[in-house]
Amino acid sequence: MKKKLNERAFVSELVKIFRQHDCFVHKVAERFASGFPDLIIINPHGKVLFVEVKVGKNKLSPLQEHFLSKIQEHRGNAYVITKPAAGQMEVLEYDGLMMTYTLEEWLQKCVGVKG
Repeated sequence: MKKKLNERAFVSELVKIFRQHDCFVHKVAERFASGFPDLIIINPHGKVLFVEVKVGKNKLSPLQEHFLSKIQEHRGNAYVITKPAAGQMEVLEYDGLMMTYTLEEWLQKCVGVKG
């Protein structure tokens, strides 16, 4: 039987990946910040990234959409990282255009990882 990937496990996996690339990562406590992105990441060059994480068929809530829009309006870097139940994870740049990247492409673009 295949183990279902839950959001908490996926967030932990992402935190490890970012830390391997010398990023500072802060997991936002859910009980204190409903709607705020799950992760705040500072890359080695000082760029701050706000990341919402979704697993399976989960969608953004209206409050999450609001926070991501406000971050973007203030020239912040807002992203949604998704992991479909049976698919490869992808990153959506929350800028109205919703550019899609693989995690590897996004790491290269936003974290400075060389391909």
